[in-house]
Amino acid sequence: MMSASPCFNPVDVEQEPQAHQEWCHRMSLYKSFPMTAHAFAFSSGELASISSMDELIALPKEAEILRDGSVESPEKDLTSWAEYYQWRGLPETSPICILLQFPLTLYHIIRCCLPKYREYIMQPSTNAQCLLTDPEVNSRISEKKSLTVHLLGVEKEADLLPLFNELTVLLPNLELNLHFFGPGLSKKVHGRVHKHRSIKIILRRKLYHKSTLAASIPDLVIGFNAGLAAYQSWQPTIECLKNTETPVFFTDYCRLSVDLSRKCLQSSRLGNLSDVTINPFYSPIREFNPEHLMPCFSNAFLFRLIK
Repeated sequence: MMSASPCFNPVDVEQEPQAHQEWCHRMSLYKSFPMTAHAFAFSSGELASISSMDELIALPKEAEILRDGSVESPEKDLTSWAEYYQWRGLPETSPICILLQFPLTLYHIIRCCLPKYREYIMQPSTNAQCLLTDPEVNSRISEKKSLTVHLLGVEKEADLLPLFNELTVLLPNLELNLHFFGPGLSKKVHGRVHKHRSIKIILRRKLYHKSTLAASIPDLVIGFNAGLAAYQSWQPTIECLKNTETPVFFTDYCRLSVDLSRKCLQSSRLGNLSDVTINPFYSPIREFNPEHLMPCFSNAFLFRLIK
């Protein structure tokens, strides 16, 4: 089992002392990496009582609020849970963000990361940091009437399909076609179609590179909590993706996983990964990993594939 001490690292100290020293330094940086604290008082939240569980709605107040699709779309891009909660009229005590992390992360990538990526490709010499809030670029993205997104390695997202309806309120003028790929999906849901207003989701129980849709050209590809170095099945998928011009974004739980993924891609000559940014819509619940004590949150670290 991995040690919880700062000097745990993936190389042998006797065989590769210089590499060991480098990784030891990284481990210390990973543990000290600042994560923005979310001011959510979940312990005082009003969850459903036992008597109200007949309808299998554990968060009845939130469900009622989210069902209301008549709310006006945000006047400006939302960049934090606090802004989203205020816009939606959700109580600060609500833990609904734990479930909404997936559609809100998709929203963030579409509204903030995708415009920056496209402008950077068109003007490679431009400072990408200045493009995050470029209103002209965001306006051009907003003019697009439809967006096809392929989501890879889908698992728990398939159980949260109704929550993706929130995107029809956040992005009312955009028709979204989402294709969920995951070999771990149940056979019962393969081919299932979920429709709501301007959003359509299709579930596919297969690896992405084995799907005929992999040969198509989506507008965007995303892998939530990817763990690129942890699963061998990612290699042929990355091989497939690197030969396209489609922007590919990933999230992960911790910095160690991202850096191991980067080294894995580099050693396999599959490409590289961009610098990491913090996803403002990551889950505020820390994931406990018995192998290390590093900051670990679902969808916390956001990066893209460099081909």
